Amino acid sequence: MATIPIKEVLESTGIYTAYFEIESEIEAPYIVWRGKGQNNFIADDTFYFKMGNTYEVDYYFLEKSEDVEDMIEQKLLDAGFLYTKGEDLRDSETKEFLIIYDVRPGSDRYDEDEEV
Repeated sequence: MATIPIKEVLESTGIYTAYFEIESEIEAPYIVWRGKGQNNFIADDTFYFKMGNTYEVDYYFLEKSEDVEDMIEQKLLDAGFLYTKGEDLRDSETKEFLIIYDVRPGSDRYDEDEEV
């Protein structure tokens, strides 16, 4: 299965997307993402399963829209990513809301016969 990079998946939402941080003042909504490392299954000095990169995806917004959240989540699922979704948070200074997604590749993003 050809995999779609997380950057392309997030950009396909049509929401402004940046890696690691926003470089200039931009009004919400926007998405900031960053790598969180890998969660590989290792035992007996052997990789049994290389899971791939995991990510933190932060969705900033001013008005709650479950339709937009559903769209982001469906794009992730359609591209073979799994996620957990955090609670709604609010920045007291900017008044922006934030949802944090922990995203990891699903097993269907890797060939079963692929050697590690």
